[in-house]
This record gives sequence, structure tokens and C-alpha cells, in this order.
Amino acid sequence: MLAANDRRLWWAVINLDDAAVYVKMGAGATTSDFHFPLQACTAADDGKGGTIFDDTYAGIVSIKAATGSPRVSVIEMLKSYGAGEG
Repeated sequence: MLAANDRRLWWAVINLDDAAVYVKMGAGATTSDFHFPLQACTAADDGKGGTIFDDTYAGIVSIKAATGSPRVSVIEMLKSYGAGEG
């Protein structure tokens, strides 16, 4: 989902689907090998899905849906944002 990025200031993942999503700080997230479970929405896109925010980790981030394909919103803010580097 996110490649390693030394310029990362912070990142966030929001679950948009009605199935749980598992987030791993590293490659190869599975339903049994993850760091954070994100709560499923009651109905897809209802705004009740789980969220993770991190401002310390700049490595690979991977995800796995409990069922089907994950539907998430991903945000990655770079350290240079607003510093004229884009």
C-alpha cells in the first residue's frame, strides 16, 4: 500500500468497506500477521470504519482485507510539504 519513504512526515489509513482491514508496518499483511485491525463500516462508505494515524514510521505499510479486496483511503504527507518542494 505504501512504499518505504524517508521523506514521510505522517500517514493514515481509513477503512471504507464493510469488512475489517488489517494493517502491517512491513510487507505481507495477513489476517493473522498485522499490527492494527481497522473496524469495518456498518455499511460501505458510512464513515464508521476504523482509522490509523502514524507520525513515526517511514517504512513499508501493507494491508489485507478480512474478506474480498480492501477499500481504504490512504494519506501520506511528506516532510517537504509546504516547503516549496511539493
